[in-house]
Amino acid sequence: MKNWFNQSFENTKAIFKVANWSVRTFFGIAPWTVVIYWFTQILVANSVVVYTLIFTKVLDRLIEMASTESVSTISDLNDLIYIIVGYFVIYNLAKITNEYTRRKLRFMQTFILDQVMYSKMHKLSIASLENSQNQDLMQRSGEWIGHVFDLVDQFIEVFADIVALIIITGFIALQIPVLLPIGFVLAVIKYIPFRKFNKMDFDFQVDNTGKKRVARKIMNLLTTPADVAEIRINSSFDYLNKKYEDFYNYYLGGLFKIFNKRYITKYFANLTDSIISIVSIILLAGQLIAGSITVGQVYFYLRNIDTLVAKFTNILWTFNYLNDIALKMTNIVDLFDLEEIRVGGRKDIFKQKDSITIELKDLSFRYAGTSKDVIKGLNLTINSDENLAIVGENGAGKTTLIKIIAGVYEPTKGQVLINGIDLAQIDLEYWNDHIGVLFQNFAFYKFLTARENITLGRSKLKRHSQKEIEAAAKKADAHKFIKDMPQKYETIMGEEFEGGIRPSGGQKQKLAIARFFYKNAPLAIFDEPTAAIDAQSEYRIFNNIYKFFRDKTVIIISHRFSTVRNADRILVLNKGKVTEDGSHEQLMSLDGEYATSYKLQAEGYGGG
Repeated sequence: MKNWFNQSFENTKAIFKVANWSVRTFFGIAPWTVVIYWFTQILVANSVVVYTLIFTKVLDRLIEMASTESVSTISDLNDLIYIIVGYFVIYNLAKITNEYTRRKLRFMQTFILDQVMYSKMHKLSIASLENSQNQDLMQRSGEWIGHVFDLVDQFIEVFADIVALIIITGFIALQIPVLLPIGFVLAVIKYIPFRKFNKMDFDFQVDNTGKKRVARKIMNLLTTPADVAEIRINSSFDYLNKKYEDFYNYYLGGLFKIFNKRYITKYFANLTDSIISIVSIILLAGQLIAGSITVGQVYFYLRNIDTLVAKFTNILWTFNYLNDIALKMTNIVDLFDLEEIRVGGRKDIFKQKDSITIELKDLSFRYAGTSKDVIKGLNLTINSDENLAIVGENGAGKTTLIKIIAGVYEPTKGQVLINGIDLAQIDLEYWNDHIGVLFQNFAFYKFLTARENITLGRSKLKRHSQKEIEAAAKKADAHKFIKDMPQKYETIMGEEFEGGIRPSGGQKQKLAIARFFYKNAPLAIFDEPTAAIDAQSEYRIFNNIYKFFRDKTVIIISHRFSTVRNADRILVLNKGKVTEDGSHEQLMSLDGEYATSYKLQAEGYGGG
């Protein structure tokens, strides 16, 4: 019993935690709509009490008029008619306003909650986003974010029902108080087993969240054209389809077992409602015979006793629902409780000069949840106006290093100094405005035009020069294929959108490089920028990179030694440490790692 109460207490805390966050979220975006919806919901919830009270007065007046010897006319009911008319005017206004605001909030929720979600993601550090536990948290949150208004709706409804329950309880306590404890005890007896079923339902769904995600992934694979082609070639449809069916047969079977028990129990539990009705009729009949209440009051109390039971049952059922959904949606609140990236900081590092000198002091980094350093005690200076290339085997720490310099990751130990200022003290948005990074897994926006894909490099500009856009495209060897497209620079870059085309992997990469040229940042970082591009285009692009960014700080990561040999300086990174440092000629003369790898690659190309 103690465990049950503890669990109930924790569940109730979860309900109010999530409800509080949900209501505050909606209130922050549409405050007056939420207030009006809440107020009209209270009016509608109490309308039955008001209507019953008015009808009681009308019924007693009619009985009195029928039993009197004097002649009665309809005018004797004028005062009550005015009240009835006023009631219906106010009730219908409240009801229609309540329905309007409810639908308005429900229509708004998709856009509101999508924006709330991606705005939060934008404020989290990349390390937080890449953390496996947070990844799972985001997946769970994404599954339940669409139910936030349902929670708000039910919370407001239960609040309004509680107000109505208090008023009805007050009336009944004055006349037949013995019914109150009977009704409440019977309702609680009905409530207890459903808390158990809710927990069974919740535990079953949570335990199968990962498997459900796999099933959804299979569904996505079986409906994506590129994947469908490979699935057909491999004749793997039946295998994947069976995995999908097996999971859902198991999943639905488990849920239906719980549902069956729940609704069989509900049938027998609902029979307890008749006990209240029978006792009420007996007690009220006795008081009517004794002359202590009128016929109208008998109607009033019978109607409100039914309403009392219905409201209290609805409150308990709603708490069951809130308990069910709130426990699932605590993931959303937990996501929004994650620590956000730092805001504020220095914005003066470019006041004296636009060039950038980067100094790494005793720099170390390891990923969360691991015990191995990817970068180990690295000390390095990258001079302003220097073209630096970094080479090394996969897993050497190259991409991790540039992500630390870009402010994507924070060092586990040591410092990154930008023009002598610790990067940890620099405003991140300000820093992002002054760097350009083209990662190997770059973002490509298929729903945007070629022009928009390029101008996103300087999205804060209100106007963009077509001349500058084309100049950036030419440097990326992209202008020619853009001019051959149906709408040229206004062509949508995804075939699944109306008027769109299907660009090749190389064309996508060239557009991303054009975006990079268009930004023209003081610090330019390239991580395998031409992996999907043919050799001739690659040669032209790298020549343009070295020329265009001649007076800027450039860092290039590439596995193709032909693209890095013209860099001012080349670093060989091995297991998070610099093992060789110098120009192409200097490193070749050392006859070490760089020279060996260069010769092997040259021989491979020659043999091809």
